Amino acid sequence: MQARMALFVRKQGLGAMVRRITIEVDLRAGLVTIPEGCPDPLRKQADVKGQRVLDLLTAARRERRRRAKTPTAVLGSWAQIEQDNS
Repeated sequence: MQARMALFVRKQGLGAMVRRITIEVDLRAGLVTIPEGCPDPLRKQADVKGQRVLDLLTAARRERRRRAKTPTAVLGSWAQIEQDNS
């Protein structure tokens, strides 16, 4: 599976310069692969974001297996708000 992300490089004017990369996520092996072309100063940021994606997907799969009514791992507090409003 692939995940695309934007990595912060530096501030530029009123915005920011970002670098977009695509990482590989292996759910079965629990691994995230950062592309070789990713610059060294951005690798840690890419690794942290990649691990977050992996953790989120793993939690969502766990919930599906348990037949959860709402995907709280993915939606977090939004799921609780939806339940309260219904």
